[in-house]
Amino acid sequence: MKLQKEFDHLFENFTTGVVFHDAQSQVIFANPEALRLLGLTIDQMLGKNATDPHWRFIREDESLMPLNEFPVNQVLASGKPIKNLVIGIIRSDLTRPVWAMCNAHPEFDQAENIYQVIVNFTDVTDRRNATDQLKSSLQFTKDLIGSMKEGFIVIDSQWIIQDVNPAFCLMTGFSHEELVGQKIPYPYWPAEEVDYLKGVCDAKVLKVRESLELIFMRKDGTRFPIIASPSLVKNAKGEIVSYISSITDISERKEAELKIKAALEESKSAAIIKSRFLDTAAHELRTPVSAFSLLLQLTQKKLEQGIAVEMPILIRMRKQVDRISDLVVELMDVSRLERGVLNLKLKKTDIASMIASCLDDFRLRAPKRPMHFIQPEHPIEITIDPLRINQVISNLIDNALKYSFEDTPIKVSITTTQTHLCVSVKDQGHGITEEKQKDLFAPFSRGSDDLTDKSGGLGLGLFISREIITLHGGTMGVRSTIGEGSTFYFELPLDKK
Repeated sequence: MKLQKEFDHLFENFTTGVVFHDAQSQVIFANPEALRLLGLTIDQMLGKNATDPHWRFIREDESLMPLNEFPVNQVLASGKPIKNLVIGIIRSDLTRPVWAMCNAHPEFDQAENIYQVIVNFTDVTDRRNATDQLKSSLQFTKDLIGSMKEGFIVIDSQWIIQDVNPAFCLMTGFSHEELVGQKIPYPYWPAEEVDYLKGVCDAKVLKVRESLELIFMRKDGTRFPIIASPSLVKNAKGEIVSYISSITDISERKEAELKIKAALEESKSAAIIKSRFLDTAAHELRTPVSAFSLLLQLTQKKLEQGIAVEMPILIRMRKQVDRISDLVVELMDVSRLERGVLNLKLKKTDIASMIASCLDDFRLRAPKRPMHFIQPEHPIEITIDPLRINQVISNLIDNALKYSFEDTPIKVSITTTQTHLCVSVKDQGHGITEEKQKDLFAPFSRGSDDLTDKSGGLGLGLFISREIITLHGGTMGVRSTIGEGSTFYFELPLDKK
């Protein structure tokens, strides 16, 4: 009797639920923990067999468990015990299932027939919920990493790639399968960077939480800059088990930096050009102003003394005024061009006659210089702004006179194709280096930076000329060889017939 009481006390206080079934699966005993787990009273339990509707179990994947998989039915059918079967208990009083680890074994009589099955249940609901939360958290993390615009890579302590996200695959052009399992050197390492990157790994630089700027290679062989932001994952012993890192493609940032750098250089260059222009403009304006001032003083003295002013003095004064006027006109033209308000007054013009007239004017200014004009036999009419095109031709001829030897000829020619007309001005001067040709048509560009250069000018003539030709839908250029001279030319579209 005492032993029975001890046995009853033991089962009643067991933290594991225990249920005894007879050979027909009817319940013949259930301890309090079993009643708690199943959510039933002892009256509801006793005498019930495995087919009773009170029993509703689900599998570990939360699908409904059929009767033949109930623990007691499995044991009765097989005659063998079952171990560590996780089942979910559906109870009407709870919204969530109770999870239990189930073990069951048969008891045999002397004839080796099963006379009862003992089933025990251990409550694992908290563990299951924690596992579900962990799975949910892992899935959330996986989804989050999968949706990242930045690349993400996981490498184990042996430097073997364990995982990469879609963004990393898109970034490098390699598939997930092509990357996972790869060892050093990785396929996205450029050949020329392998030694450096191996050094990074060997030195355990990735142990430090700092960003690394590196060069990666796409599957098609193209290189691109990235920033890697590595972190470490350690186990409970403090040992490194993996390296994880976000990878950011910084190609656009690098391109922006280059553009900013170029803009700064351009701004710096513009500032230098502006400063040089101001020096040049001051010099160019001071010269005629000084000359005009001296001539004006001379004229004033003569008039005060009652002496007549000679015509050569007046001519020299007029020449200085004209020079100042030309400089001011150039500056106004540049201002109009920059503001887009230099308007053309187009009309049909015999360009050959216009050039011939322009040459006649220059022959009066430089009577000793041979000037030749090669033109087609027939007149060429073209729709242009005659004043502006005459300005261009005058500038080219004037430059040819300035930058060539006094006894050498100037040759102006007109040639045509079916669609275009070309005007060229050739001299036999020193020629222009390829380096200077690059900036020849830039504003404030002069053949010389020396302010004492006798050729003078603000360096705006060719810039204005090219812009005028561009406004006419044409192009302008130069061909030059050192020691042989230069040929400046422009092409204009002919009128459509």
